[in-house]
Amino acid sequence: MGQIHKLLIFHMLMLPVLPMTSIKLCASTPILHHTSFDGGLYWSCPVCRLQFGAGLRIDVSVCHSSIKNTFENVTCSRWQIAGLETYIVCNSNDRIAWSSPTGRQTSFEKPIPPAYRSFDDKGNQLMLVSQDEYVVMDSASREWTYKHGSLTSVRLNNGDIVIFRCENGLIREIKKDDKILFHVTQSGLSLILFNGDHRLAAIHYDAKGQLIDSIFVGDENSPPLEFSYEGNNLRSITVGKKHVFDFLWKKLDFWDKFSTTLEYPYYLYSDGIYKYQHSSRLGIAKMLATSRAGDKQEKTLNFKTGQITDKNYNN
Repeated sequence: MGQIHKLLIFHMLMLPVLPMTSIKLCASTPILHHTSFDGGLYWSCPVCRLQFGAGLRIDVSVCHSSIKNTFENVTCSRWQIAGLETYIVCNSNDRIAWSSPTGRQTSFEKPIPPAYRSFDDKGNQLMLVSQDEYVVMDSASREWTYKHGSLTSVRLNNGDIVIFRCENGLIREIKKDDKILFHVTQSGLSLILFNGDHRLAAIHYDAKGQLIDSIFVGDENSPPLEFSYEGNNLRSITVGKKHVFDFLWKKLDFWDKFSTTLEYPYYLYSDGIYKYQHSSRLGIAKMLATSRAGDKQEKTLNFKTGQITDKNYNN
């Protein structure tokens, strides 16, 4: 039987602590606190963990990223629900792109006769069952079935089958052994996530249904996360009446276009805890975060090798 665990969200909201006492180099991700080399804003709120025995785990979280409005030359917020979004589509490169609820993303060559199979370089296999049905066997030997582009089921490596109902690329219901383990309902401009009759979270959208106004994790007595915007760009996050993050955006100037890897008309300059600086020279991009105490963290990206490294300095 599947189990659903709520995750505490407040560890995402605490002030970061820098435990480093010297410079350290390590393999790294492109995210530095709440930004990256492109200057966007990246933030997420864990909602729940869906565990189906040892064979499948889906972590659901509400994630913020940035997009560029080229017509108005502004930076805008984009919200997604990781763990609930899944698809299999033909992309612009005439390949079959797959995104699973577990976060796996890859693409395949279109399967052609007589094999009707295609492989990627990550141990995943795509099988064409019919004109409207695909099965992806991932590297963990799970078989994900999609009909008309929507996920319908996954067969785990122990033979158990988990059933999905999706609408517009978003999981609305998960069943196992004829029991509904998880479902999403819509009430006006709100999405409400349930485990049986127990409410896990409520996500409230603005009048256009695009930007998130607030998130309640747990019951209605829990303090909400509330979001304010300047235009369509995230400006602050509060819990109850307390400001947790105040985001300051800076306009990309003429020289930044040539001396940095920044991509947005307005890039994240500060989250209220760190200030960010960007530079790029001789095939190396640098991103520096400076805390209010003067501690510094730096990420470097080598364009040639794609390697990202961290350097951490104490004040």
